[in-house]
Amino acid sequence: MHKIILHRNAVKFYRKADDGLKERVADAIDIIARNPRLGGHIRKLKGDLKHMHRFRMGDLRIFTRSTMRKKLCGSRPSNGEDRHTSKGSSG
Repeated sequence: MHKIILHRNAVKFYRKADDGLKERVADAIDIIARNPRLGGHIRKLKGDLKHMHRFRMGDLRIFTRSTMRKKLCGSRPSNGEDRHTSKGSSG
């Protein structure tokens, strides 16, 4: 699950909301926390906001920005030799 940090304006909105809306917002945040980029209601924004996503929830929109960094995966031989060099090859 991803860590969610709410903007102070979002916290203020949430505190003022009625119980039904709070429940809907909490459910949406749970969905976003599980996978912030997938889902039928999540869309990547374009233009100046291309680093953000939008989650549509009825007439409300939740905007998210991911600070995840991509991790590169790779492999290397356990004996420390270059993968592309074969033993016993004469030049």
